[in-house]
Amino acid sequence: MVKKSLIKKEFDKRGISGVVETILLILLVVVAIGILVAFLVPFVNKNLDQAGTCLDTLNQVKLNPAYTCYYKINMNNPPQVPRYTGVLVGVETGKIKMDKLLIVISGAGESKSIEVVNGAAGSMDLMMYNKNLYAGSQPALELPGENEGKTYRIHFNQSSSGITTDFKYKLSKVEEVKIAPIIKGKQCDVADHLFIADCPEGV
Repeated sequence: MVKKSLIKKEFDKRGISGVVETILLILLVVVAIGILVAFLVPFVNKNLDQAGTCLDTLNQVKLNPAYTCYYKINMNNPPQVPRYTGVLVGVETGKIKMDKLLIVISGAGESKSIEVVNGAAGSMDLMMYNKNLYAGSQPALELPGENEGKTYRIHFNQSSSGITTDFKYKLSKVEEVKIAPIIKGKQCDVADHLFIADCPEGV
């Protein structure tokens, strides 16, 4: 009888410890799932929101081919020595609002990235397009608003009295222009690109 009661007690202890182990295991799994959900759900929501923001830019940011071109202005210099050279980049938008705009110009195995920030000071390197290159001080940069278009002049160099001054975005050869909007702090993929040709007369 003593042996049987001891065996029964030992069996009961093992049975109880097995139940406790199972309960603890379930609790650990529940806690682990709770921690994963707490971290993953906000992360996934944030990335989905950012992805949706960039998806909204599809076909909403375009280059204007009429005002995206390479320019040379002789200004009474001999034709073989252009006085001013650079690139015009015409950008048109639909129903979107950008924080910034990234312009990438490339050619002959090199590239330059130019960030356009609304309200930033215009300079000889990057300015708003106007027909008269040096008409007074350069106005502040402007991003296109909804359903608007803006054109930017990326100045490469200027020559005067036999002296040539190069600017920071100068390329020895320019072949392509790409644009990528920055929305809600996220840089989206390239929205549009064009291969560069010389500007037509009158531009």
